[in-house]
Amino acid sequence: MFEAAYAMADTFALDFAEPEVLTRVMPVPDPARRGPATESIDDFPPGCWTPQAPELDRKRLWALSALQLLEAWDFSTRNGRAARGKGTIVAQPDTGVASHPELDLHRRVQGHNFVEGGNDPTDPLDYAGNPGHGTGTGSVVVGSEKTEMAGAAPLATHMPIRAVESVIRLSQIAVAEAIDFAVARKARDLY
Repeated sequence: MFEAAYAMADTFALDFAEPEVLTRVMPVPDPARRGPATESIDDFPPGCWTPQAPELDRKRLWALSALQLLEAWDFSTRNGRAARGKGTIVAQPDTGVASHPELDLHRRVQGHNFVEGGNDPTDPLDYAGNPGHGTGTGSVVVGSEKTEMAGAAPLATHMPIRAVESVIRLSQIAVAEAIDFAVARKARDLY
């Protein structure tokens, strides 16, 4: 496949060409595990879910503090710069987003769906391979400070893009198309 792609690049004077090879990014879930095919706390190293500093608000601020984001926000504010993602569009090529309290009221620009086509980036939550992954990662980035979890950039504008059907196997071409879309869309929205 790669030799054919290289030959096409030479024949048509392309900068590069690559075959579409589905990439196995994540390990295949253990079939013996019971329950839905979603991320499990058992899939992550110890300490990811438990705050190391008990004096922090256990539900909202421990991760932000561990990443020193609270200090970064204060630094930006003290220096007259935008903080908490204000004025930024965060494009998110992932499995799409489902309705969720941490994202439903958040400021959004139109996303896209590179899996089924069209402008609806909704995660259908109907496949094996981490359904809801995009919703979870979206809330980590832009989750409101007023809800259960505060995101790293709660004042940013969210651009959800459905480019991944399964985080276990994904198309690099769809992800590349999503990045191109986001850059072009962001340029239109900002200028």
